[in-house]
Amino acid sequence: MNLSAAFDLLRADTFRTKIEGKINQNLMNFISGFLEKRKFYVQVGEKASKTYAVDRGCPQGSVLGPLLFNMYVNIAISELDNLNITAYADDSYVVKKNLITQLIHILKSWRQSGWL
Repeated sequence: MNLSAAFDLLRADTFRTKIEGKINQNLMNFISGFLEKRKFYVQVGEKASKTYAVDRGCPQGSVLGPLLFNMYVNIAISELDNLNITAYADDSYVVKKNLITQLIHILKSWRQSGWL
């Protein structure tokens, strides 16, 4: 399974909700600061676009990005029973094919609920 533009799917608010209370508060504050209230603009030569808010996604090219995305995906994987998944960042290999339907169902429900 390869999620297209997977790093862009991570929602900081739902991620924070899922891990809050499970990690040190200082680390939680650091992660929140890394993921939330980010902005971007495009500049070509002397011309720059207006600034836009980024409401989802994990900064790509960062060292912390793949780790946070793996944590996010592992929350979904932990909801599966009797399924062995090998995963890194946005690439995953499902070992027991007979349970792929369960994984697809969970991912679809996450998508509908705004998790993805």
